[in-house]
Amino acid sequence: MKRLSIFGLITLGLILGALGSFAKTKANPVHELKGEVIHIKDGLFTVKDETGKSHILKASDPKLLEGIKEGNKVEVKVEEGKVTSIRKVQSDAETVHEENHTQGVK
Repeated sequence: MKRLSIFGLITLGLILGALGSFAKTKANPVHELKGEVIHIKDGLFTVKDETGKSHILKASDPKLLEGIKEGNKVEVKVEEGKVTSIRKVQSDAETVHEENHTQGVK
C-alpha cells in the first residue's frame, strides 16, 4: 500500500509539472492589435482599437515608431508583453480610394 501511495504521488507530481509547463507556454501568446495611433511620446504610444478601447503601449525599440504618426492606422504585434512590430495599414476607405485611382490609370 505504501508503494502504491508513493507511485501515486510521483505520478501526480509529474502531471502537475507538465500542466504547469503547458500553462506557462499558453500564458504569453502573440497578440495583434489593430487601430489608430492617437498619441506618441517618449517611446510610448496609444492605440485606439476597433472597439474604441485605448491601449497604452511601449515600443521595445524606439526605431519601431519611425514613420508612425498620430492618426495612422496600425497593426501592432505584442509578444510576451513587448511590442515587437508596428505596421501602418490603410483604412477600408483609403483602400477603396486607391483602387479607384489605380483603375483609371492605363
